[in-house]
Amino acid sequence: MLAIFEERVGHLPEIMECHRTSGPQRYLFKVVTHDVESFNAFYVEQILALPGVARTSTRVSLSRVKFTTALPLARHWR
Repeated sequence: MLAIFEERVGHLPEIMECHRTSGPQRYLFKVVTHDVESFNAFYVEQILALPGVARTSTRVSLSRVKFTTALPLARHWR
């Protein structure tokens, strides 16, 4: 069932990132939609329809505190 779930997630353009995680929440999605109403429609029509989804938890980012793509690896390899 995981393979089907992950394959379907891969076809949803609103999901920008998907991470399989440890703990009770098995997946973490980064979702982008136009507004709250479009997120709600996406959530109800797409996320809840995914195979194996029994419950979800949603968090909304209110502001970006930090963002970087730089990897701090150089200082550890000296």
